[in-house]
Parts: sequence; C-alpha cells; structure tokens
Amino acid sequence: MWRKYFIFFAIIFAGLSIAFSFFERSKNSYKKIAVVFPNITVTADVAETQEQKIKGLAGKTVLKENEGMLFLYDKPDYHTFWMKGMLIPIDILWIKDGYVVDIAENVPPPNDEDDLPLYKPKEPASEVLEVSTGFARKYSITIGESYTLSAL
Repeated sequence: MWRKYFIFFAIIFAGLSIAFSFFERSKNSYKKIAVVFPNITVTADVAETQEQKIKGLAGKTVLKENEGMLFLYDKPDYHTFWMKGMLIPIDILWIKDGYVVDIAENVPPPNDEDDLPLYKPKEPASEVLEVSTGFARKYSITIGESYTLSAL
C-alpha cells in the first residue's frame, strides 16, 4: 500500500517540478528582434519588462559581435545605464526615430560594485542597444547612423 502512495507522490512532485521549470524559463525568456544597420544585423534580446531592463546583460560572460540587447521605452528620455553585475565590456548605442543619437564605446565592467559610473546620452532616446565592445568602431556606426527593426 505504501508503494502506491510513494508512486503517487513521486508523480505529483515530478509534475510540479516540470511546471515550475517551464514557469521560470518563460518568466525570464526574451523576445528576439533583428536590429539592421547598413553593415551588419544584430540579433537582440528585447528587454521589455522592468525586471529584464534591470538585469540587462549582467552575468553574461560572452557576447558575440552580432548579438545584443535592445531596451524599449515608451517615450524618448535620457535613459541612464550602469554596469552593475557586468562581466564584459560593451558599446551602448542610444537610438531614436530610426537613428543613433549617442554612443558610449568600450564601456568597461565595474571595478567596484559600490561605486558605479552612470552612462547617459547627450540626447533623449527611445531605445538603447547594448552590443559587444568595439562593435561601433568595427562596423563604422556613428551618431546619425540609420537602423531598422525587423521581426525574427
């Protein structure tokens, strides 16, 4: 009799574990979008929720040159970024209305998590793209460069 109970509870436990795993994965999953520049297309994770925007690329140890993260905002503003939890250097591109409005190149990971520099654009932006360090220079991305977004 105890064997039937054991099997029953094992099945229930396994089912709950699987359901929780799917819930956690879907909660942290990102939509993907193509950010198309004249010289390269970046496949970007889209940070839409506040939780996703706060986490950003923190904890990532590798970022391929055609990968990035796109932060979407409801309205243009001076969206400020920090490098909390970052392990790799990046380029940050602030963009609005189809054009790059500012760039911070080779932004290093922090030396001290208690004293984080802030990175802010010179002009309001409605989107921010984080890409691998050296990306802007390698692909000649400058202020005023055009881009488009395309569904994947």
